[in-house]
Amino acid sequence: MTVYLVYWTPENISLCERTSGWSMSCWGSKLENFSTHWKKGDVAYFINIDSEGHSSIFGKLTLEQFANSREEAEQIIGRPLTAAPFNQYWIGEKPWLKLHDVDCRDLLMTLTFKSGNKLKEGFDGRSFQAPRPLTEEDAQAVEARWLAFTE
Repeated sequence: MTVYLVYWTPENISLCERTSGWSMSCWGSKLENFSTHWKKGDVAYFINIDSEGHSSIFGKLTLEQFANSREEAEQIIGRPLTAAPFNQYWIGEKPWLKLHDVDCRDLLMTLTFKSGNKLKEGFDGRSFQAPRPLTEEDAQAVEARWLAFTE
């Protein structure tokens, strides 16, 4: 199992907030290797960094099942994905959570990631253009932060 930080833009978050019944049920992508790069049991923590630099973890998804089409994903999760521009999705384990706002900028500055590279002061969303895999210690710290604010 690998744990990742995945960035969503403020526009993505706004869309979630405006979508009735939205939950962190699935993750869609246009990446060619989306079905093979990630594996069942991998965990994605979704983060956002707004224009003022506020960083938050807003969702967590433990990957359960891959859907090869929007229609298949919609059937599994029981709601339309019409606003999402993707044709492939990882479906998460239940329960599917609503949006959260777990402050994490200080935590992000302490992570070394599997690459061994820490974030630099003033980082923004460009630092997360690709999902970033976490070390085991980083993953434990992120999970501890998540649980402190969501349970």
